[in-house]
Amino acid sequence: MKAKSTPRTSRIKITDDIRKAHEERDRSLDNNRDAPRMAPEFWANATVGKYYRPNLVFLSKIEHVFSIPTRGCVIVPVTFAEERVSVGDGVHLRSPGGQLDAQITGIELIKHSSGPCKVGFLLSKEISKSQIPPEAEIWIEKSK
Repeated sequence: MKAKSTPRTSRIKITDDIRKAHEERDRSLDNNRDAPRMAPEFWANATVGKYYRPNLVFLSKIEHVFSIPTRGCVIVPVTFAEERVSVGDGVHLRSPGGQLDAQITGIELIKHSSGPCKVGFLLSKEISKSQIPPEAEIWIEKSK
């Protein structure tokens, strides 16, 4: 006999027991980049079966960071994988010191006087060059 599955339209009910378990959780796990903590208030609007966590794809390490006056901060990857990147994609800049989340607002081709063209990603305006550590990795948010 086949087990009954939960309908995809079921709402999650946040009980007092769930709130208590959330408060008593192991807080050392709260900084897990791949499974971020979400408060019960976020769950209350969730639908069972809906996919919430973004699929993060490693793109590259950062080669260079610079600012364009009036436009913002640009990051240049060391290499550019065959991953498709679009304006509007979420980007996570990860380093040993933590993670910085932003959005790609522009994609630029950069040509130095000597050498090949490079690709640069213009980031959301609230991100400044000083916030980005040189050893950061670029992770792109992709929906499934």
